[in-house]
Amino acid sequence: MLSVLLKPYRGRPVLLDLWETTCGACRMAFKEMHEKKIELAGRIHFVNIASENSDFATWQNLIPNYVGDHYRLTAQQLQALHRQLPCKTSGVPIFVLINADGTIHHAFTGWGGIDNMMKEINQVF
Repeated sequence: MLSVLLKPYRGRPVLLDLWETTCGACRMAFKEMHEKKIELAGRIHFVNIASENSDFATWQNLIPNYVGDHYRLTAQQLQALHRQLPCKTSGVPIFVLINADGTIHHAFTGWGGIDNMMKEINQVF
């Protein structure tokens, strides 16, 4: 599943953001990262993944405001993706930084703030 998601993004780092529409921390992260995502859009791909558990209408209303590509996975697809991640949780938010060669640089759960996120992102450049 991970290789399928990453295939269009080879050659540039990727930040996978697994989130849900009902997750307050997820939505806070989107808000706090907005300006940085605009600034970094030419250097890193932002891939936002929600599950079919997120209300479809809410998801559709939110994604135009969130920088990056957006995918809504089925429960089976999301489970397959989780099995490939080094995180030991299926909670959200989950962030996975992928190197330009497609290898996982770092994966972490929870929103630790913009400074921590930028410290990690800068390591993949």
